Amino acid sequence: MSKITGTEHKMLFVINRLVKKGLYGGRLKLMKIMFFLEHFSFECNSLVSNKLFNKSDFFIHKFGPFSFDVMDGISDMKKGGLIKETDDSSTKLATLTQMGTQTVESLNDSMSTDLIKRVDKVIELFGEKCGKELERLSLEYLKIKPEEKINYIGKSVSEIIESHQ
Repeated sequence: MSKITGTEHKMLFVINRLVKKGLYGGRLKLMKIMFFLEHFSFECNSLVSNKLFNKSDFFIHKFGPFSFDVMDGISDMKKGGLIKETDDSSTKLATLTQMGTQTVESLNDSMSTDLIKRVDKVIELFGEKCGKELERLSLEYLKIKPEEKINYIGKSVSEIIESHQ
């Protein structure tokens, strides 16, 4: 892989932190962790519309909050040999390859202390949960009942959050 994007760098860092804590997960879990990194405010223990981590746009998808930036980053990192996905019953677990580990270690110094603290706090709060539980929690924080999710498909998460403030 010639050059990784800021999104990919941050995701490599997040995957590395999760794996080091033994908190494996697949695309669904990573997507929701990235969502909470982007929109969860520890000060008010709720979601905020401004983007706090990577400036990724999220919208409601059939599995809850979804970002093309995050999904493209996962696909590009897999194609570039930085992450691998292994089957574990019903999900694919994302882990770093040797090249991914070397890349994240070489880039760690460029991560700000505030971003590192944010990642660690989000992982502490949400990291032990599975992807489906994170999906449920994300919708709960967005004040969307599971049976109403279909009405929100395609809507901007930032706009949904703003409508509740």
